[in-house]
Amino acid sequence: WAAAQVNCQPGEIMMVSVHGWDIAGAVNAGMQTAHIKRSQILHYPLAPAPRFTCKNLLELADKLADLRF
Repeated sequence: WAAAQVNCQPGEIMMVSVHGWDIAGAVNAGMQTAHIKRSQILHYPLAPAPRFTCKNLLELADKLADLRF
């Protein structure tokens, strides 16, 4: 639904979340994923690993800036 709203493919969207079930759903929908670690919330172990795992949004921004498109 989100991809259709902005006229793009699911693989062109990134779900950023602290919740493992959000990441699992996004992977299953074909989206890119980034998990922001929180000490009390763990990545969902039965889901594929997110593309990025970061301690905060600044770290994610740094990783994204390093990508070459």
